Amino acid sequence: MRGKRWRRSDVRADPDYLLIYISFSNTIVHRIYCIRGREMEKISSTVSKPIMYGLLLLFVCTGLFTRADAAEIHADLILFNGQVVTVDNSVLEKIRARAYKVKKMTAQFPIYQNGAIAIKGKEIVAVGTSTEIVKDWQGPKTKTLDLNGKVVIPDLIGSERMARWAPLRSYFEHGVICPNGSDYPVTTHNPWMGIYFMLTREIQAQERQSFGTDKDEYPDETVGISEALISACAMGPYSTFAENWKGSIKKGHVADLVILDIKDIFDLERNPKLLWEMENKIVATLVDGEIRYQRNLNH
Repeated sequence: MRGKRWRRSDVRADPDYLLIYISFSNTIVHRIYCIRGREMEKISSTVSKPIMYGLLLLFVCTGLFTRADAAEIHADLILFNGQVVTVDNSVLEKIRARAYKVKKMTAQFPIYQNGAIAIKGKEIVAVGTSTEIVKDWQGPKTKTLDLNGKVVIPDLIGSERMARWAPLRSYFEHGVICPNGSDYPVTTHNPWMGIYFMLTREIQAQERQSFGTDKDEYPDETVGISEALISACAMGPYSTFAENWKGSIKKGHVADLVILDIKDIFDLERNPKLLWEMENKIVATLVDGEIRYQRNLNH
């Protein structure tokens, strides 16, 4: 299969972007490969010459325009001269493979000490040293922000999202079972603080005010004391398939009870600040029907 019948043609659109390698006879193209970098991808194995020429023209134009477009790509914004803490999520594979060992004062992902971030639109397009990023991505219209040695990390839950976080009223009214918990030891184990949050959403109210949003955009998501108790007492057992024997004061349920030194449960809704004092208002607790804690009921 050698001789005049077989010819080889190399069309190089650009050494950095595209190489087309074609092996063909007089009428049929037998193989078309696209090479990008060091990888070769087989595109087709048997196509006619007209199709081949069309593909060839397309690939050549693609390579030429790729380089032309690349010359016009500049960042909209460059953050530079700071410590860029990438928290590159490729480290998760190491954790999943049980190959990760905790090392304090050490990061197992890249941290650029004199780092920079190139941003175009809403996306990061490059991360590296300040010298590299400014050289490769700064254009005549690129805005820059000197970090002056400050630290940059990925976004956490900011003001806008905090204002939307845990829309409890919407959960109740749209059929969502939302058990209340403390997330201890990340937060306090005190269950009354969770109830206080449900009644006041104090943090979210502060976030709405600081973010300058109106109530229509971030509607009221507080609930009453009855909904807070449904979430704290009944929804937890429901979520663990234990709703038939605990979580309510009803026949057949286990007698796990708390006696409170208040006259009306709705006092907690009228004055949520009372929830900060609940440790002093617990008169007795019962577990499995036995009194485990008690102080003077007449106090």
